[in-house]
Amino acid sequence: MIVLRELLTALAPIVFNLLTLYEKLLIGAIIANWLTAFNILNRGNRIVDGICDFLHTVSEPYFRLFRRFFKPVGAFDFSPVLAFFALYFLKAFVPNIMIALADGL
Repeated sequence: MIVLRELLTALAPIVFNLLTLYEKLLIGAIIANWLTAFNILNRGNRIVDGICDFLHTVSEPYFRLFRRFFKPVGAFDFSPVLAFFALYFLKAFVPNIMIALADGL
């Protein structure tokens, strides 16, 4: 039980940091999408195209979960907003639940 308690206590900040990193990747994907839509980013550049493809590959499966339930309305896509609320909820509760479980062991 001591090993499990220490493992959960050690993993909680790692989970929090990974969720924070994913949050930053989602912000980068949204900004890259806006800059591409307004023709500010040159997707002809291989480096820019590689970064945008990476951000799209990382973020699109998560956004797709929310687009299934809330379809875009005209030009407005509310799935990123809902995705951030869900990620904020995960960031706030999952590490704390892990620590609470570790304290209960």
